[in-house]
Amino acid sequence: MEAPLACAQEALAKGDISFVQEELTELLSAFRVNLDRNGKAYPQLGMAVLGSFVRALQAIEKRNQGEAIESPRTIEPEHNVALGSTLSAEGEEAQSHSNLRVRSRGQAVHRAAR
Repeated sequence: MEAPLACAQEALAKGDISFVQEELTELLSAFRVNLDRNGKAYPQLGMAVLGSFVRALQAIEKRNQGEAIESPRTIEPEHNVALGSTLSAEGEEAQSHSNLRVRSRGQAVHRAAR
């Protein structure tokens, strides 16, 4: 089985956002963003999520090697976000926070095994 980081980096190099499809769907749902999956912004967001995923796995690897790595700030969706909002309407806050966290090492392994 290939290491999760290597799989994620390969997906990033190929521009394969299907590697983070579940996380992307969950992110859009959590922030109540209605984004056209055939539009130009969807793959851009997918690449940003994939890039954050790779950075998170790299941080996990460094931690496992004993390096002190600062934990990224997490962002919780606001409950007052309008249902069906667009990225341009709600994205400024989310865009200022580029790091997404990997919830668990097991999740990363599960993602790589797919």
